[in-house]
Amino acid sequence: MPLSPGDKLGPYEILALIGKGGMGEVYRAHDARTGRDVAVKISAERFNERFDREVRAVAALNHLNICHLYDVGPNYLVMELVEGPTLADLIREGATPLEEALKIAAQIAAALEAAHEKEITHRDLKPANIKIKADGVVKVLDFGLAKIGGTPAAPSEDSPTISMAATQAGVILGTAAYMSPEQARGKVVDKRADIWSFGVVLHEMVTGRRLFRGEDLTETLAAVVMQQPDLSGAPFAMQKLLRKCLQKDPAKRLRDIGDAFELIQEDSAAGSAQATSLPHKKLPWAVAGMLLLGLAVVSFVHFREQPPKTEVTRFVVAAPDKTSFNGTPPAISPDGRTLAFAAIGAEGRSQIWLKPMNSLEAHVLAGTDGVGAPIFWSPDGRSLGFSGPILRMLKKIDVAGGPAQTLCPVSGGAPLGAWSPAGIIVYYATDGLMQVPAGGGTCTHVTRLDSKRDELRHTAPSFLPDGRHFLYLRVAAKDENSGVYIGSLDSKPEEQNSQSILRGVTPAKYVASVDSSHGYLLFLREDVLLAQPFDAGSLSLTGDAVPIAEQVGTGANVDNSMFTASANGTLVYRAGQSGGRQLTWYDRTGKFLGPVGVPGSYGTLSLSPDGKRVAFDRYDSSPVNVDVWVHDLAQGTTNRFTFDPARDEQPVWSPDGSQIVWSSQRDGASNLYQKPSNLAGVETALLKNPRSRRFHRTGPATGGFSYTPSPTPTRIRICGCFL
Repeated sequence: MPLSPGDKLGPYEILALIGKGGMGEVYRAHDARTGRDVAVKISAERFNERFDREVRAVAALNHLNICHLYDVGPNYLVMELVEGPTLADLIREGATPLEEALKIAAQIAAALEAAHEKEITHRDLKPANIKIKADGVVKVLDFGLAKIGGTPAAPSEDSPTISMAATQAGVILGTAAYMSPEQARGKVVDKRADIWSFGVVLHEMVTGRRLFRGEDLTETLAAVVMQQPDLSGAPFAMQKLLRKCLQKDPAKRLRDIGDAFELIQEDSAAGSAQATSLPHKKLPWAVAGMLLLGLAVVSFVHFREQPPKTEVTRFVVAAPDKTSFNGTPPAISPDGRTLAFAAIGAEGRSQIWLKPMNSLEAHVLAGTDGVGAPIFWSPDGRSLGFSGPILRMLKKIDVAGGPAQTLCPVSGGAPLGAWSPAGIIVYYATDGLMQVPAGGGTCTHVTRLDSKRDELRHTAPSFLPDGRHFLYLRVAAKDENSGVYIGSLDSKPEEQNSQSILRGVTPAKYVASVDSSHGYLLFLREDVLLAQPFDAGSLSLTGDAVPIAEQVGTGANVDNSMFTASANGTLVYRAGQSGGRQLTWYDRTGKFLGPVGVPGSYGTLSLSPDGKRVAFDRYDSSPVNVDVWVHDLAQGTTNRFTFDPARDEQPVWSPDGSQIVWSSQRDGASNLYQKPSNLAGVETALLKNPRSRRFHRTGPATGGFSYTPSPTPTRIRICGCFL
């Protein structure tokens, strides 16, 4: 039944109806837990085939230019509320100026490429399915007609954005004027159908009129199938790209939407679009470009003083052939000219790749097998430091080539590090930060964990200009004890400054101004990247923080932010939802079966004994808060299992699947709790040890504990390990 303002749908309060169609309604709602408004799309039925397809398609995508999925209910989706006009609204006002059209086109192409990399074909791309936010960010909406892999389409009639009267399975899907000829004929389609639709939308943007028109559906479809597109009304600079997209034979069409970026750049140059001016909230910096890294948009911002205008350029850096990015942050060189990143090849080896920013090609850096940690540059840009969970060694290597040099063993597996102009490398270890001369030598502690504050780790070091002081993050069991601190190479571990300069679990990086008279600390608050003035002489903040960008991601561990800054003021950040891991099913042969749940910052996974449910821990709204969730694989629903504002993690199932036990730090120590897995009971403390400060896992890799059945069936004995 329709909902009214004030009605509740789980934790969401309905505010207003904003759209409706054959599959249900879309409402504006408020989530009191996060304080944000969201869009709630309610299915007319409980997970009909179309709705299930949209869930799986949207959940598999995590991209700046694709509407984000927040939550899934029995018959509803909770999605990002995208404010702003649709592209159809803008086109009704007339033709879009060439430079603005190219900016919009680049972002649409980026969204489609992210979908195509996941083997998802949108099949309903049209101006009404594209929104333009006030900050210029483009969002592609409604994957309700998406085709995933080789899955055939099923019957579908309507959606909040579809304009056809009816469709039939395997015959017609999408809106007639924008569908490809093969789609209009009812044939099997692939990603090239989206490329056709992209060309039709782009033509309509720059001309202000539809490319294919008819008195009714039949005439429109006939025009799509039979008529050669007339591109004479489009700007000459745009016609090469349009011709490539609008070939009726899919075999002659542009094969990958990523190839459109090169043509967009050519058209941008021809159309003098490189001098586009964009306001940026009074910050004295300008956007120098946008980079697509894997499945997420990456922007790099060049810091300048009083720039005359902000210039925007977009291009793509795809993973090298037969590789995939390994999920660790990329690193920009101190001069901003070279991007270093880690990628995994088909044989499972992870290596460092180098991508000159003025080149289309990246090349592997030999001798870096096993890299799995964030990479860091030497101050002169000639060398890289790296490690990995397999290497168990901190190494450095010359980017010009040559063997890697081992500096010292590491206890953290994949440590974050920083290289000082003074020739010292500071890196993460399990019990604090270590330091070692860059030329090799003795490894010693520079900080140690404070057990009185229940500190869990010191991480993310970043040197300040003097080469002796550094920023680093202290992460504690409680939010109020976590923050960014200033350390010194000249202080003993027990004498380090105990006063934080920033609260919260997010690392900070320093970027100097052009004249080096002052600088800025860059850090995240949730997924917003902020810059706050900082005096490197007095080691103090001197002004208010100002937002630079939204939807900036983190790694699987939220204190590993996906941004990095160079010495000359170039910032690289990976856009998208924070912690964009996607749980995915594969069969035993490695065949992709589909995504599970929504992207997020996942930790430990534990499959139920019957294989029908999976429990996992995932970071919540607070950077320190981790909760256990349970996903029903048959129903496709995800339910929160724990609610305490501390770290609840490492779930494991009882042998009969009736109970879940997990570790919780709610008392400042890692203790064991249990609760019925059907969500009907209350949680109880199973084992408490007030002396414990840090929890160490034993037992299977899928959980934090191992179960041993006890003689009494109603009791469970837990094997755990505390220090």
